[in-house]
Amino acid sequence: MRVWWLVMVVVLGAQESLGSRILMLTPIVFKSHTIFYRGVAKALVEHGHEVTQVLPFNNSAARGVREVVLPVPNIIDVMNSAFNDGTLGFMKFSSKLQSELCIQALTSEEFLEIRKQHFDVVIFSEWMCYGVYEYISTLKVPFILIQGMGMEFSFNALNIGNPFFTSFVPNVFLDYSPRPDGLTYWERMVMTPLDMLMFLGDYANMNFVTPKYLKYKGICSDDCPDLYTTRTNTSLLIINSFKTMERVVQPHVPAIIRAGGIHINHPKPLSPVLEEWVAGAGQEGFIFFSLGSVVKPSDMPENTRLILVKVLGSLKQRVLWKWDKDNMEDLPSNVKISKWLPQQDILSHPKLELFMTHGGLHSSQEAFYNGVPVLGKGLL
Repeated sequence: MRVWWLVMVVVLGAQESLGSRILMLTPIVFKSHTIFYRGVAKALVEHGHEVTQVLPFNNSAARGVREVVLPVPNIIDVMNSAFNDGTLGFMKFSSKLQSELCIQALTSEEFLEIRKQHFDVVIFSEWMCYGVYEYISTLKVPFILIQGMGMEFSFNALNIGNPFFTSFVPNVFLDYSPRPDGLTYWERMVMTPLDMLMFLGDYANMNFVTPKYLKYKGICSDDCPDLYTTRTNTSLLIINSFKTMERVVQPHVPAIIRAGGIHINHPKPLSPVLEEWVAGAGQEGFIFFSLGSVVKPSDMPENTRLILVKVLGSLKQRVLWKWDKDNMEDLPSNVKISKWLPQQDILSHPKLELFMTHGGLHSSQEAFYNGVPVLGKGLL
């Protein structure tokens, strides 16, 4: 009798499983962009999928996500060394950078082991690693592009069959701001050839440079697949954006999924030490100052630091300052520094009066979500 009760419970409690084995390929990526990718991976796992994420560094994977780390150099360190050769040196280096870092990822033992496994869907960040399309072409499964930004680049829109409107969408590399009356004739004259050059450069890279390099390194033979055609078979494009924060309204095809803010978690209480310090601010509240995860604040000119110290020290509010060193000389009594601070939890705190930020995408989204006043200063 007990057996029949057990069988009945199992049968009635059984549910159909539609979970897929998903490979998330982010072989070359800024660490800040992985915040968005981790949010997407977490959401997929919560909906019953099995996710394997490939990336170039340990990233505190979301629960249920299998992480595979590739032995690829930190992109920030590589780019900083290139900047030392000046703008021309960096431009010359950047094309070589894409090929060499991508080859290191594709020929690593970790990635070769991934190639032996079966997946139902691939989610892929193509930045700096077009060569992965050779691998994707062998899988014969649907693949989805994901990017840690919005629709700033024309060829990203065209990948999914979305028109790119040069007439009113400013190029991300030009200092043109969208206006109600549209761009001027001269701005469009400048922007149109620039967009065309970017598209042609991307086309040449996909059709000639990358295949040639793959053959040279022995990754594929003379019958190397058409990488550009492979990319045009993209099923979906997931972008780190949402409508209310986009700088210009533009049409999007249904295959473009806006997932901006997916990384934002429910706020947690601050640590007892931090909460005690914040509570001590009284009715004046406190200010949070952070320049993100890419830039080292200690690299700022000493004169700039001294000005900030003087101004912040003169305020009535207390100031939490994300600083990459343990100590700072002449630190005012109302300022507290730390190498790491729980930004999302701080931005949701009721005593926060102002967020001083470099205007990074995730910082902007989190401030927008929490309704926090922002004082922004771009770094570029």
